Amino acid sequence: MTTRKSKSEKKEEHQSVNRKGKDTALLKKPDEKYQNKELKMGASIDAIISSDLGINIFDPITQEEFTFNGDGILEIKTDFYHMDKVREEWVIQVHHQMICSDYTWGIIAVLNQKGHLKIYPVPRNEELIDDIIYCTDNVKNY
Repeated sequence: MTTRKSKSEKKEEHQSVNRKGKDTALLKKPDEKYQNKELKMGASIDAIISSDLGINIFDPITQEEFTFNGDGILEIKTDFYHMDKVREEWVIQVHHQMICSDYTWGIIAVLNQKGHLKIYPVPRNEELIDDIIYCTDNVKNY
């Protein structure tokens, strides 16, 4: 079971608007701690991205297109040695955050060495989540 604890009443957020002036996605800075008490795990999340209209993201690596709805994780990175692919440890980090928050999807936004923004979708992968839980349990019981 996961719980969210409010840190403050102040919330920072940004509403994205498309070229036609319609709201598309809401970005907000989390004001809560994300914990999975049963697994004794906690995580901090850079931002929460929300959209009821759906966020369509093309994965430049797999050539798949993903549509995400509702709330998800936005993980923000800078990488001055970026090789135009998402790092495995970032995907693991976002899945750890999913375990602690119950969100089902994430996006990794990377500012590379050329100042270009790269966007990578992270759909929930239950097999990876099981592996993370298994490895975490083994470390705790060592």
